[in-house]
Amino acid sequence: MSTLLLVGPRGQAKTPKVANSSDNSDNNIIIIMTMSKCNVSQRLRTSLVLFCVIFSGVVAVGEPINCSVEEKPCGDNRSCYREDDVCDSIPTCFDKTDEQGCGKSCSDIEFYCEADDECISLNYRCDGEEDCSDGSDEEPCANVTCSLEGEFMCVTDKICVDGSLRCDGETHCRDGSDELNCDDTTRDASSCDSENSYDCKKDGTECIALGKLCDGHRDCANGEDEVDASCSDNSTSPCAVGQGGCSHECIETEHGHHCECPDGLNLGYDHKTCEDIDECQHHACSHGCVNFPGGYECTCRKGYRLAEDEHGCVADGEEPELWLTNGSSLVQYKLHSHDRKITNLGGLLHGFSYGYHSEKIFWIDSVKKVIYWSNKDASSPEVLVDTMKDVPAALAYDWVHDNLYWADAGHHVKIEVVTLEHKWRTVIVRSPEVDRPKALIVDPRWDEGYVYWAQGGDSPVIRRAGLDGSEATTIVSSDIGAVYALALDVVDDRLFWVDSRLNIVESFGLHLNDREVLATFVEYPKLPMGVDVFEDYVYWADSEAKEVFKMHKFRTEGEKKPTVTSVLNHLTFPKTVNIFHEMKQPEDKSYCGENNGGCSHICLPSPHFIKFHCVCPMSIVKTQEFIPDPDNTSSCLLLDGASSTLRPGNSSHAGAKAHSSDVASSASMHMSTIFKSLSPSGYLTTSSWEEEGKAGQNTDNLWLHIGIGGAVGLVLVLLLSVIGYKLYSRHVAKNLHFDNPVFEQKPLRTSVRQADSRA
Repeated sequence: MSTLLLVGPRGQAKTPKVANSSDNSDNNIIIIMTMSKCNVSQRLRTSLVLFCVIFSGVVAVGEPINCSVEEKPCGDNRSCYREDDVCDSIPTCFDKTDEQGCGKSCSDIEFYCEADDECISLNYRCDGEEDCSDGSDEEPCANVTCSLEGEFMCVTDKICVDGSLRCDGETHCRDGSDELNCDDTTRDASSCDSENSYDCKKDGTECIALGKLCDGHRDCANGEDEVDASCSDNSTSPCAVGQGGCSHECIETEHGHHCECPDGLNLGYDHKTCEDIDECQHHACSHGCVNFPGGYECTCRKGYRLAEDEHGCVADGEEPELWLTNGSSLVQYKLHSHDRKITNLGGLLHGFSYGYHSEKIFWIDSVKKVIYWSNKDASSPEVLVDTMKDVPAALAYDWVHDNLYWADAGHHVKIEVVTLEHKWRTVIVRSPEVDRPKALIVDPRWDEGYVYWAQGGDSPVIRRAGLDGSEATTIVSSDIGAVYALALDVVDDRLFWVDSRLNIVESFGLHLNDREVLATFVEYPKLPMGVDVFEDYVYWADSEAKEVFKMHKFRTEGEKKPTVTSVLNHLTFPKTVNIFHEMKQPEDKSYCGENNGGCSHICLPSPHFIKFHCVCPMSIVKTQEFIPDPDNTSSCLLLDGASSTLRPGNSSHAGAKAHSSDVASSASMHMSTIFKSLSPSGYLTTSSWEEEGKAGQNTDNLWLHIGIGGAVGLVLVLLLSVIGYKLYSRHVAKNLHFDNPVFEQKPLRTSVRQADSRA
C-alpha cells in the first residue's frame, strides 16, 4: 500500500487514509503526481516550506474507505478526516473537503475564489487566464469601461482614476499600473490629450478629464478649470461671476485668477474662503488683547497707557530708573533721559532691594557681613541686621507688610525675616527645606503671599514657600543650571531668570505653571548676576562682560534670533539690577491689617485659609527668650533665664498680656508652651537665637529646653523611685515573723535601743 505523507505547520505527520488493504493484499492505490504550473488554489503551505503540487491523476483500486466513528469521509470517498482537521489550512482530503467553507478573508491585494475557498493574487484578476476553478477571476472583465472621458483604467482591479493622475509620479492604482510605461515624453505637455483632457497648468504636468471643465467644482489644484474663459459665454472676467468664488478679494492673473484676504485673515484650505487669525495667541499685546474677526485690540492695566505702536503699554508716573550695584557704588540710571547718579555706599555690595512707597533702600555689605538700610538718597545709612556669621546670598523687600527677607547660604542655611518697625527677626525656612540658596524674591500681593528662591548644588531647583515659611515646595525641578537672581513680573504673574550655565533667558507662569525659553545665547549671557523685568523688557547685569543688557520679554513668532541691546557698559563689577518705579511695587491690602493682625510681635502672611500667623521673635540677649503665651496665641512672653521669671514681651501692639510667676511655675509653663508652640502647619510659631559667632553652636534653644526638661523629669522619676523603695522596705521589715529563735529581730532591738539612748 502506498501513502502520501503531509507535514503540518508544527511538524506533525498527517497521513490520509486510503482504501483498506493488508500488507500482502494485491489491492494497491497508485498515486501519480506531476509538477506543473503552481496554482494558488492547490498550494500546500507549511511553516518551513511551500509545496505546490498538482495531482494530475489518481487511480484507485478497491472498495470505498470505511471511516471510524470519530472520522468523516472526504468528498471523493477515498480518505477520512477528523474534526480537528477542519479549517486548519492543511488539506487532509485530496479534494480538500476539510478546508472548504472556512470563510477565507482576503487582503486588499488578493481576490477570493469562492469555489476553491482560496485567495489568489489580484494580479491574476482579468489577466486572460482562469486561476479559479470556476473561472470567477476572469468574470466579468470584457465589458469593464470607464464612464468619463479622459479617465484611466487600472489594469488589475479595473478601477478608473482621473487621467491627470497618469504618470504624475505617485501611485493611484493598487497595482501601480498608472505609473507604468512612463517616460519623459509622457510627462510633458503631450500627456494631456487635447481632445479628451484639459491642461490645468498649461505645461502638461496636470491634466483632468475634459468633462470636468466648468462643472462648478474645482478639479485643478489652482482652480483654473472653473475660471477658464470658456466657462463664460461672453468670455467675461473670471472675477465678474460670483467674485470668482472668493469670499473677499478676487485677483485676475494672466492664467486666470486667485483669491486674497485682507489683514487679519488667512486664506483657508479651499483657497477661496478667508478665515480669522487670532493674534492674541501670539503675544500681540503687552497686557490685554481682544480678538475680533479681521483684527484685534490691545488694552492696558490700571497705571499703564497704550504706547504709540498701539501694542505695548507704558507705565504712568515718574520716569523709570535702573538701579545697579557696581562694586561699592549704587548707580541710578534713568531709562529715558539717560541721566545717571552714582552714590558710594562703601564696602562691597552683594545684594540690594528697595521700598518705593517707604522710600527706603537695603543692601548687604559682604565685607562687614551686615545688612544696611537708609533713605532713598542713601544719606543716613544704619545697620539693620548684624551679628551674622555668613554673608547673606540675597535679600528682598515685602512692600505690603514692611518686612525684609534674606537668604543665608553659609554655615546655618536658612531664610530669615525682620520687621522694619521694631527690628524683630525670625527664621521662616530652615534646612533641609532650603539648601544653598542663590537668589530670592518675594510676592506679597493679595492672594499671593509667597517667597521664591533658587538653589544651587548638585540638583539646582527653584522653590517657594509662604511668607511665613509654610508649604515649602519645588516649582521648577529640571533643566536648571546656575541662577543667581530672580525677577517678578506683577503684570503677567511670571517669574523670570537668566541661567549663566545654560545660557538661556527663561520665565515661569506662577498660575499656569508653564515654562517658556525666551532666548538661547551662544555669546551672552556670560555671567549674569542680577535680573529684573519692567514693561516689555527683561534687564540683566553681566559681571564678566561688565554691562547691562535688555531684550523683549515676549518671543516674536518667526524671530530666529532675539535682539539684545546694551543699556550700560564699562562698569566695574555689576551685581544686582532693580527697576525703580511705583508700578513695580503696586499698593495692595495687608492680611495683617492696621493692627498687626492682633499679634503682639510679628505678623506674617500665610497661604493657609487663616491668611496670617502670629510669630514670636528671636531673642538678641543670650539669657532671654520669647515664647508663645499659653493663654493668648497672639501674644509672646519673655523668659528671663537670669531671674527665671516670665514677663510680657514689651510689645507695643495691643493684645499682649502681662504674666508673672515664681521659679517653679515659670519652668512648668515654659515646658508646656514649647509643645503648644507647634502650629497645625508643622512649623514653630516661636524661635530663639544665640550669637552665631561661635562656630558649631546651635542657634535654636528649643531642643535645649526639651533636653533640660527631660533631664529634670528623669531626675524626679528616679527620686520618687528611691523614696518609694525606702518606704516599701520599712513596711516589709515591720511585718516579718521569725519562728526560728536564732533569727530574732535583733537589728530592730538595736535600732530601738539606739533610739532610746538618743532620746
